[in-house]
Amino acid sequence: MYEWKSQKRGIFSYKFLVTLTFATFLTGNGMVMAHQAAPVDGLDGMYTQQQSRTVTGVVTDVSGDPVIGASIMEKGTVNGTITDIDGRFSLHVSENAVLVITCIGYKPQEVKAQPHMQVTLREDTELLDEVVVVGYGSQKKANLTGAVASIDVGKTIDSRPIADIGRALQGAVPGLTVSTRSGEIGSAPTIKIRGGIGSPNGDSNPLILVDNVEITDLTLVNPDDIESISVLKDAASSSIYGARAAFGVILITTKTRQRNEKVTVKYSNNFAWRTPTSKPTQLPGWQQAEINLAGVQNSTGGNYYDMVGIRVDQPTVDKMKAWYEQYGNGKGLDREMVYGRDFEIDDTGMHFYRTWDWYDMYIKKWMPQQTHNVSINGGNGRTNYGVTLGYLNQQGLTKVNADTYERYNASLTFNTEINRYISIRGNATFTKSDLSKPFSYNSDLYDYLYYLYRWQPMYPYGTYEGKSFRSALTDLEQATRTHNKKDYLRIGGGVTIKPIKDLTVDVDMYYTAIEARNNKNGGKLYGYDIFTAKTSLQELVDSYDNYADASVDYAREERGCTQMLTTNVVATYSKKIREHDFKVMGGSNIEESSYRYIWAQKMGLLSQDKPELELAVGDATVGSTHTSWAVAGFFARINYSYKDRYLLEVNGRYDGSSRFPKNERFAFFPSVSAGYRISEEEFMMPLYPALSTLKLRASYGTVGNQDVGLNRFIETMSGQTDSWIIDGTKQTSVSTPEVVSNSLTWEKVRTIDFGADVRFLEDKLGATFD
Repeated sequence: MYEWKSQKRGIFSYKFLVTLTFATFLTGNGMVMAHQAAPVDGLDGMYTQQQSRTVTGVVTDVSGDPVIGASIMEKGTVNGTITDIDGRFSLHVSENAVLVITCIGYKPQEVKAQPHMQVTLREDTELLDEVVVVGYGSQKKANLTGAVASIDVGKTIDSRPIADIGRALQGAVPGLTVSTRSGEIGSAPTIKIRGGIGSPNGDSNPLILVDNVEITDLTLVNPDDIESISVLKDAASSSIYGARAAFGVILITTKTRQRNEKVTVKYSNNFAWRTPTSKPTQLPGWQQAEINLAGVQNSTGGNYYDMVGIRVDQPTVDKMKAWYEQYGNGKGLDREMVYGRDFEIDDTGMHFYRTWDWYDMYIKKWMPQQTHNVSINGGNGRTNYGVTLGYLNQQGLTKVNADTYERYNASLTFNTEINRYISIRGNATFTKSDLSKPFSYNSDLYDYLYYLYRWQPMYPYGTYEGKSFRSALTDLEQATRTHNKKDYLRIGGGVTIKPIKDLTVDVDMYYTAIEARNNKNGGKLYGYDIFTAKTSLQELVDSYDNYADASVDYAREERGCTQMLTTNVVATYSKKIREHDFKVMGGSNIEESSYRYIWAQKMGLLSQDKPELELAVGDATVGSTHTSWAVAGFFARINYSYKDRYLLEVNGRYDGSSRFPKNERFAFFPSVSAGYRISEEEFMMPLYPALSTLKLRASYGTVGNQDVGLNRFIETMSGQTDSWIIDGTKQTSVSTPEVVSNSLTWEKVRTIDFGADVRFLEDKLGATFD
């Protein structure tokens, strides 16, 4: 019954792995043909005495397309070959031979050798789902002992109109929290794994890796380039990444190593419209004014109140009510205000009666978004290439001077199998984005929307004699445009070496650069000043002038560049001895990062239409920052499985960081996890298929955190120009050295995890507990 159950699930069989391994090592440049089998298990001489014959054939998929690079093995021997670009093969075999045909992504087949053969391979979707990407490798999902979640890319990304990967992860993984501070387009969401409590010295953000290279902004990744996503939640699964994985890891794998059998061109697009989820409902202006006036009367006994320079008393409320009864929200009127109908000014101040629906004036009902992707993939099974181009355009929330976000993506991948021992790969990714939005004359917190909510509906958002009143809507209409641009470049290459059977060595090196260029240009704002009380219409008309503070009349340029060099060396050795599975992995990870930032600002713009530093005439200021850090880690992992039921994993990483003094620079961080697939026991067989899978897990581990700040162990002194004058010159002085701790060391995050994975009805229904 156990054997029947394993076959039902389509789990890797031992024979399949052995034949696949043999086929790999027999494969060299072009098509390799073994005319005579090597001796196997002492059968030397017996085999050579048998008669041989030549068989030919073609291997196709269910669509009739040729399968390139399929392995053709004579069962029980190491005699084999692979299919050519047309899916054809030719092989000398013994009489009554049985051929084993295998190819990654297809179900293996055993067929009796015939002179002329036609073999059809079917995709093994269950097989593909069995493998999960983990730290520096992959494992069968059934044998995972840590808290690892894999994401169905097709359901999570391909079927949803998302602009970036971060938002696609919302609700996709238990324990993964994705939040956004605002609905601003082009902004990266905040991602947390298992809550937001973290280090007192920094944040608790997870380490996000694309092909084992860190990326800090997921908006720069084209969703169409992604092949798989895994989330490592506990220390046992994430400790292999060491110094910056204290709060979990998100692993994103791109389509770098895909094998292609023919040239394919794919175009996809998505047109979507976003809309605010809820609209605030406001009382008519006169009711709000009446409530506020009653509050003033009850609290202070007064008979009026002022909103900025606007006077509200009982006669004002009465006229506001009469206006509303006649005109409603004023949607049938244009923005031009009429004196005597919409507002009046007397000795007590300015009185505004008209109710404005600022939400309708300011907010769009629908905001368009479009995405386009073109990919070209080709190859012959041994050499493969891919080119992907992507474009994203998003429109902002406001009807006036709206935000816009554009992103261009381009990626190039290449991999080739030089011979059965060596394969090489390379890829390059470039992303260019531009977030254009109106300049904010206040802080990001107190933006236009804040002030629209703040003032009551009788606040004048219209014009008088064609000129605007001072308001948030006026700020938005007259604001200059700012541009936040980013260029992301990643270039990498690697080599895979298989020097002996069951041993694989991967060496990869990546260069990454992110350049940010921000242009912030302020300027003047013109409108009627209603922040100061007026007692006549002429006084109001004469107040039309620039009301922006002089501190925002500037041109500003910012440049920031982060460069990182990442080197990964990983060796993996796998061995199966009867019912014992062993896998040993070891390697090193070295990262060097530098950041340089410089800004320049000049006051007094000559023209808001040409906001350039050279076209400003006021004071100029500059500033800069330059930081760097490095990490070196050496790691190892041992996996053991007995009968695919009893599972054990041990990890260790020895990490060094430049953020600590020499005597505290290196530290060792271990972890261990174990699992028991109790559903594979004979005594559980009667419960199948009602209970198809039950696995119990436990893990414990320690991960180091290096995010304690830069150079905190170094005594620094800041320089400044002093007020002392000697010989007519101001003197330069430095501060006293900062006090530093002589025991600055690693933060350590310890995690204990108990979990269970249960599946019912042949894995159609499942649950995971941690």
